Amino acid sequence: MIRPFRLFATLAASLALALGVTARFVRAEPEAPPPAVAFKGAAPVPARAGGNGDYQLERLPILSRVILQVKDNYVDPGRVDPKGMVVAALEAVEKTVAEVMVQGDEKSPKLTLTVGSASRELDISGVKSIWEIRTVLGEAMGFIQQHLVAHKDLREIEYAAVNGLLQTLDPHTVLFDPKSFKEMKLQTRGEFGGLGFVVAMRDSNLTVVRVLRNTPAQRAGVKPKDVIARIEEQSTVNMDLQDAVDRLRGRPQSKVAITLQRPNQEPRRLVLTREVISIETVPQAQLLDGNVGYIKLTQFSTNSTRDLVQALQQQRAQAGGKLQGLVLDLRGNPGGLLDQAISVSDLFLSDGVIVKTVGEGDKQQIHEVKEASAEPSDLTGLPIVVIVNNSTASASEIVAGALKNNGRALVIGRQSFGKGSVQVLYDFSDPSRPADEAALKLTIAQYLTPGDVSIQEVGITPDVLLLPGRALKEQVNYFAPPRSMGEADLDRHLTNPADRTVPEAARAEARKKRQDKPPLELRYLLDEKEDLVAKQLKKDAAAEASPHGDVTELTPEQQEDEDADADPDRFVEDYQIRFAKDLLRRAPYPDRARQLEAAKALVSERHQQEEARLQKRLAELGVDWADGQAGGRGHPRAVVTVSPPPGKELRAGETMPWTVTVENRGDAPFRRLRAWTTAEKNGLLDRREFVFGAVRPGEKRTWTAPVKLPKGMDTRRDEVTLHFEDEGGKAPPDVTTAVAVTEVQKPVFAFSAQVDDAKGGNGDGLPQRGETFNLRVDVRNAGPGVSGDKTYVLLKNLGDEKLFIKKGREVIGALRPGEVKTATMEVELRRGSKSDTSPVRVTIVDEKMDEYVSEKLDLPVATDEPARTAAHGAVRVEVADAQLRTGASATAPVIAAARKGAVLPVDARFGEFYRVEWQKGRYAFAAEGEVKPVKAAGRSGTVAEVWQREPPRIALSPDPLKGAPVVDGTTFKLQGSASVPPSADPTARLRDVFVFVNDQKVFFKVQPDAATSSKMDFSADLPLKPGNNVVTVFAREDDEFQSRRSVVVFRRTPPEVAAEAGRGQAQRTNAQ
Repeated sequence: MIRPFRLFATLAASLALALGVTARFVRAEPEAPPPAVAFKGAAPVPARAGGNGDYQLERLPILSRVILQVKDNYVDPGRVDPKGMVVAALEAVEKTVAEVMVQGDEKSPKLTLTVGSASRELDISGVKSIWEIRTVLGEAMGFIQQHLVAHKDLREIEYAAVNGLLQTLDPHTVLFDPKSFKEMKLQTRGEFGGLGFVVAMRDSNLTVVRVLRNTPAQRAGVKPKDVIARIEEQSTVNMDLQDAVDRLRGRPQSKVAITLQRPNQEPRRLVLTREVISIETVPQAQLLDGNVGYIKLTQFSTNSTRDLVQALQQQRAQAGGKLQGLVLDLRGNPGGLLDQAISVSDLFLSDGVIVKTVGEGDKQQIHEVKEASAEPSDLTGLPIVVIVNNSTASASEIVAGALKNNGRALVIGRQSFGKGSVQVLYDFSDPSRPADEAALKLTIAQYLTPGDVSIQEVGITPDVLLLPGRALKEQVNYFAPPRSMGEADLDRHLTNPADRTVPEAARAEARKKRQDKPPLELRYLLDEKEDLVAKQLKKDAAAEASPHGDVTELTPEQQEDEDADADPDRFVEDYQIRFAKDLLRRAPYPDRARQLEAAKALVSERHQQEEARLQKRLAELGVDWADGQAGGRGHPRAVVTVSPPPGKELRAGETMPWTVTVENRGDAPFRRLRAWTTAEKNGLLDRREFVFGAVRPGEKRTWTAPVKLPKGMDTRRDEVTLHFEDEGGKAPPDVTTAVAVTEVQKPVFAFSAQVDDAKGGNGDGLPQRGETFNLRVDVRNAGPGVSGDKTYVLLKNLGDEKLFIKKGREVIGALRPGEVKTATMEVELRRGSKSDTSPVRVTIVDEKMDEYVSEKLDLPVATDEPARTAAHGAVRVEVADAQLRTGASATAPVIAAARKGAVLPVDARFGEFYRVEWQKGRYAFAAEGEVKPVKAAGRSGTVAEVWQREPPRIALSPDPLKGAPVVDGTTFKLQGSASVPPSADPTARLRDVFVFVNDQKVFFKVQPDAATSSKMDFSADLPLKPGNNVVTVFAREDDEFQSRRSVVVFRRTPPEVAAEAGRGQAQRTNAQ
């Protein structure tokens, strides 16, 4: 169960924030308010509830300001595609609002816009300029607002539309909503009013991860792993992390109370005074052996140069004034402020170009050159080695490029990200909320490193490429090219200026040719004592089990990067740092050329050491990796067998023993033979390695790579290519195979919730101010599959400041089909609450099976307590089915139904309701009109629990439980039905069904208002791309409550179809 919407703009903003070079802030004020949009059929539409006031979507005040800035200042006006922008904006709204669907693309003269059961056409044939975008989108937004069912925040829709429009330009141009912009300003400003600790949510508890030095938190004795149970008088259980951070931050010198909880200790309340907290951009600074300094710089904010200089001064003092060199670690540094990147570079340079910025906006033509200036404080004589990786981006690439291309430092590590563009922030007041500031982050220029070299798409190539690897029996990661994510992998990324005249189809190849090859390369084995994957595999083996979690899927590169960032307070001198240190001790020169010459000898020496380590390790695994004699006249010839074979279907949750056997039927040996897989869009199967070593004539060599298939995996089929290499250049050709996985039956969670205030209240089952009560959540597995052993229930407060959740998470464990378990949450409703209801969210989660159900509950707050009177004995049900309610009110939800003649013990009466024991230890309330007092003891008769909420069911044809569909055509017919199971909610009905193929909504069907059936049939012809297509079907009862079902459809390419036909023809010919 998932809620896929309302994430689009947030994810886009987060990505842009993470990979940004920000030049400056610009206040964007329009000369006059944007005019209203007029279109045929426009009519005033009242805004929906939810704080929108008189907000009118068709006016698009935010979009109007954005397109003005794009028109005047965007780096490349040629990338502006008005029709494409309209389509992208509506598709973004489609992802944000479930009942919206758009059909057609930028090549279509008209689009069909559907909102619920209403549709209309939009003419985009005349959209030829950026100004005409607003008119068409205004028409669309007016129609959307008119027919929306229940989307509360209209501003969210406009922000989504604008971000969709901006995504057609490049991945770093984005609109920040006020909340995101506020957080970004804190990060770039480098300081804020706070307490001085880093927090995270761990098992629903707000937990201190790290305490900063010289802060109020450290002085008060706050320690890592402390749980902050309360902020002021508000419980933090399941609180949104950003909400908690906002409550902890505030104006310097203001006070805030927090309550700390430690194991086996009484809670401790602290009242702390907020201070200005500087964001640490240098979390680690260490003097290494031989008086070599080490500094890790994590981002470029206002304080970065200052922090770097302070760290250098401290290390120089520790070294007695004789610092022999500096290791500047920029791994994982996503960038930040351009002026700080220039300032940091200038510390180590006295002349030369640092960076050039060039832009071709309509009104803003940019050509700026930033050069180093000679200052007495320049550290031009300090030898430097810079470490980079795939997450070194933007501003940090400027620093690495300036120091490398000016011959000032040697760069080691891995290829950097390759973001060579500059953004400016244009901030403005949200027109509907003047107190809130939003901001447009707009790409206005590309930058060039010294020598007019653009790193866009390419990145900084290290002088010494360092590649970690592992060689374990269960997992080898050594020979395959490492997986990496860079600028070139992002949709709509800017083209490198050198490739603008190259046809788009040829750009990838041109980029490979232009990318510099590292002068030196060194592969090395991770130390198994430091390798989390090796530790986990040994732990699994000791337990005689194989519950490989995500940790066993970490690549060596990911492992090394995670180790570097795992604990900022714990310095880990990993292989790359040791290599940089040893290089500086051997070559204490302040110029790159001499360092590179010295690095050749060091790399050669380390290469021999690592080759010996690898040979020894593989020998322990039964592989002959000795470098045998080359030459000879013969040729090896391989017969390759892959198991399981392509036709064998596997079940999710199994461990696949993926085995490759090579038989040499030639007359010469293979030397150091190895192979690895490539699989598109499946990281589980991609880059799996098989090692054979020497395979002499007549010999067979086999390698097995165990692959744990996640139990919650959806049905899918993947084409996999096995690529071979050997030392003599005589490796076998590539082999193509397939892996087909069929999903297992999955759980479905139905639930009911009941207030139990017998101990902390008056016992009427109704929350009242001043009461403490338990919220019992009964969970039934209504599906055909067993849930995971760590299935848990969460309770979250959705806004009542006087509702205090004392316990909001409980693990209920595995549930077999039909099994029921109960989670008990502890809640206090404090006096002073003024709302009639207390909104909470109940979520049941099975992470192993990737299933969950979530629903908002409005707990009614009783104002008039029904009089309690003593009652004893029992009551007998006098009607066909008596409804037993959770509280003594006719509006309380039903928890159970008792058949006529059932006898139930009574212990109290509240007004017109008897409190009855319907299960052992479980109480409910029966209306006096449905029961009659009797003299009897014990329970008898039939009483059945009624489930208040049970998610819609989806049935698909073809059935994913019968295997993954493989098709040859461009479309795929999907049929199915969605239905609402019977429940205690008489208003429950299916609202709509919609289908996504990959990230595109392609089908939508709404249940007519007059429909009485609880079932909806649907059929759709789905468009497919070559390869795997993820098809996801959603069925909704309302905005909150929905189900999903997925299947991966494989579409073969025409060459694959032709090749199979050829094989079939050959087989028929041979048979004749």
